[in-house]
Amino acid sequence: MKLGVVCIAQEANCGSDESFFYGIGADIALFVYADNNLNIIKNTLKFAFSISDGVCVVYSKESWANLQKAMLMEFERSSVFVEGTSPYVIAKGFKAVADRVYFDRVYNKPFLMLPYDFRENVDTEPIKRVFGFDMLRVGIFAEKVENKYVVYSDEAETILSVDASHLHDVTNNIDKKKIYTINGETPQMALYKTLQERNVTVSTAESCTAGLISARIADIPGASSYLKGGCATYSNELKNRFLGVNTNTLKNFGAVSKEVAIQMAVGVLNNAKTDFSVAVTGIAGPAGATKEKPVGLVYTAAASLNNVAVEKRIFKGNRKMIRHKSAKFALLFLRDFILSQ
Repeated sequence: MKLGVVCIAQEANCGSDESFFYGIGADIALFVYADNNLNIIKNTLKFAFSISDGVCVVYSKESWANLQKAMLMEFERSSVFVEGTSPYVIAKGFKAVADRVYFDRVYNKPFLMLPYDFRENVDTEPIKRVFGFDMLRVGIFAEKVENKYVVYSDEAETILSVDASHLHDVTNNIDKKKIYTINGETPQMALYKTLQERNVTVSTAESCTAGLISARIADIPGASSYLKGGCATYSNELKNRFLGVNTNTLKNFGAVSKEVAIQMAVGVLNNAKTDFSVAVTGIAGPAGATKEKPVGLVYTAAASLNNVAVEKRIFKGNRKMIRHKSAKFALLFLRDFILSQ
């Protein structure tokens, strides 16, 4: 895992250097000191995020206010706050994994914040566990797992960091089909390997994700051998015209419904003439919700020539987070569907 390290403090006052991170097994993609300036922090974090598999920020009390503003501006993370000179974190946001050490996954990448004097005061085990240094990264689709090895869990997946010698004990009671990786592959890579092994083609029909699913599959070199294409159909008109979704179905059940999701999946399967397809329709917000259909409601459907499956989920977060979770869930749902055939 390539780690990007950003120190928001004067070099002389920062307790970290490359040797510390190399010493705990980190593979460093970037190590940089950033001035305590909002725009500099924002742009540095954005760059570090783009070139690495995970980001570690070393902060001081003085830089915390600008750091949380930059996180809000660049990553829409509004759950980190500052009160006076002491940072605190609300529920469902960054969680404390050690004294003044905070962790969350931001758009599927681990993101850790450390105090500037952590070298002397912070146990390195939480850092190793979060980033998986010398550990197996285990990804489990749509299953909640409660044990000390969990470093992240949401509505789509649970991520564990497990010592190889403990892997069997930790995963013994988990449905093996739900474990999509023990080496840290992304959901799209896990799907790609399944497409390779089965030598099958797929197509996509996307409403709320508007192409994110196809884009993630296409991130993998060689994906064009298996991904034939798809449709991003926001309007009911295009759902009907391009995918053949029945107008009465749209009228009676609404665009965000299991009935429409199924017809979207079947429609793109038939039009693209692929072996499998996946479709999503949902409400990413902030507008468009009702009491019966809240923000975050997403239906995911998969289809083959002989079968169809649909799943309802309510994802938490802002618009961008809901769309990213929906795409991640769809990739793993499609993989699970293919393996079940």
